[in-house]
Amino acid sequence: MKARQLLSWYTISQNQKLSPDNGPLDPLWVRCDMSDPSGTSWLGAETVHLANKVTGVKLYSVTCKGPSVERKSFITLEDLKQEHKKRHHPFTCPQVAIKGNASYNLFGSTVVENTTIESQSSVTVDFRWSHVESVLETPPLSSKATLKIKITCGDMRSPMFQMYTELEFLQSESDIFNSMMERGNLDFVEQIWVRMRKSVTSYQDVHDCLKLVIDRLSYGDLKPWIHRDSNNSLGKAFLQSYREQIDHVSLTGLTPISMLLEIGLDKMRKDYINYLIGTTNLAVVSQQTANCVSFYLA
Repeated sequence: MKARQLLSWYTISQNQKLSPDNGPLDPLWVRCDMSDPSGTSWLGAETVHLANKVTGVKLYSVTCKGPSVERKSFITLEDLKQEHKKRHHPFTCPQVAIKGNASYNLFGSTVVENTTIESQSSVTVDFRWSHVESVLETPPLSSKATLKIKITCGDMRSPMFQMYTELEFLQSESDIFNSMMERGNLDFVEQIWVRMRKSVTSYQDVHDCLKLVIDRLSYGDLKPWIHRDSNNSLGKAFLQSYREQIDHVSLTGLTPISMLLEIGLDKMRKDYINYLIGTTNLAVVSQQTANCVSFYLA
């Protein structure tokens, strides 16, 4: 009870609405006496934060059932050898070799508040050693350890779960857009996005495509139609070319990827506005209304 109370205070202290924002705390682990039905040995809490802003708290529970019976009631290692020799002829089994092995489940299905949280992800450690001294002994430092990790997408306890949910959201949005009728007034930059989304497969592809477009733009070979409210770097470069004032665009590092994402997000914003306006059967919408819609999409 006291351990859970400590975790409650820890969680409350990270709630910015109830306490001053002093930044994320270090993880808290409380050792328990295993007196509860689940045999809880440790309770833990860890903040989830983005930069210095706390976005949530993860809770952990470590349980241990202990041995099924006391060690004193087990047969000794020497008696076990003798029993083995009695059952096997000495000519067929002249020497007895004993090897030890143990397996520990570090991450998997757990029980929290009498509720089992199923998990297809797991982390187990297998220990194997040759010099065995007693029954149910702890793996010695000389034992060989094998770490087995099984990861399943969408596991709530994974540190990548938040990113997984964001990818799921983007996938659902993509499905919505695929089901909608394509806008007929795509400008040149949006058409580039449509083609690159279906064809590029690597960073080099993105870099080469954007470099080709920017080179042609710098030489004055391209004068396409661009939406006046285009809010991405490439669109702004085209709009500058109308006034023959083009800023230098460097395609180093992650710039090509950032430019491609800007184009996609800008197109999604316009698609959203077009879709929402179409579903309300409005023929003419003022710029003020469009700006209001953009506010909710930002």
